[in-house]
Amino acid sequence: MSNRIGQTGLLGSMGIAFALFFASSCSGLTESGGGDATIPIEAAVHHLGNDAGSEGVVFEKELVVDTEFSRAILEFDFVLPAGPNLESPPIVSINGVDAGSVQPFFPPVDTSDPRWQTNPDGSHDYNGVIHVSLPATQLVVVGTNTFRIENGRFDDDYWFANVRLTVETQP
Repeated sequence: MSNRIGQTGLLGSMGIAFALFFASSCSGLTESGGGDATIPIEAAVHHLGNDAGSEGVVFEKELVVDTEFSRAILEFDFVLPAGPNLESPPIVSINGVDAGSVQPFFPPVDTSDPRWQTNPDGSHDYNGVIHVSLPATQLVVVGTNTFRIENGRFDDDYWFANVRLTVETQP
């Protein structure tokens, strides 16, 4: 399923404000003010990893951006019950291009904090909520785009949700 923003070609002279209202009512776009528009990519919680009940080690979803923009930010959350591995974190990409590391969003390792898990190989999983916000302006195109998240290591199990793209639309 794709998500669309824009629809200005259908509205012509009615203006961008109405276009944003129309797009949000038709496709899930939400306006957050100041020319920003949020495109929900995937709100549901997904479990990646190799444990029973996981969805595998890769999740991919298309989204459509059909209006010009000057800035794009990709955001999502790692959520409970289990988070990703710090030393081999998940790899996030848009249109096959690395969107940047999620490592800077981890809190400092604190083995006295019960949310930090030390694995048998000495690596660490953070089993708390982590909000990730990655610049995506150079990765997103007007048209069809593909969001992808894949395990940094096969045996890492984690949950994520609330994947969205915020774009600053051009007048």
